[in-house]
Amino acid sequence: MFKEIKLWMILAIIGAMGIAIITSHTIAYRTGVNVTRAEILKRSVIVLRQRGIIDAELQNSTDADLCRALGGLPNNGKCE
Repeated sequence: MFKEIKLWMILAIIGAMGIAIITSHTIAYRTGVNVTRAEILKRSVIVLRQRGIIDAELQNSTDADLCRALGGLPNNGKCE
């Protein structure tokens, strides 16, 4: 009788440990996914802000300014 109780106790402990391991793995995985998503969103915001600055600079530039910025030399309305 005590052997049966001992066996059931061992099996219950093993089962509880298994559930604990699976639960902790799932929580860690979801946390990692959420952290990765947050980093991607932060990077996207930075890129969009930089794009806005670049767009503003380009809209305020003349053709000759754009030509020089690209490494060319304006010559009679053409960029060479």
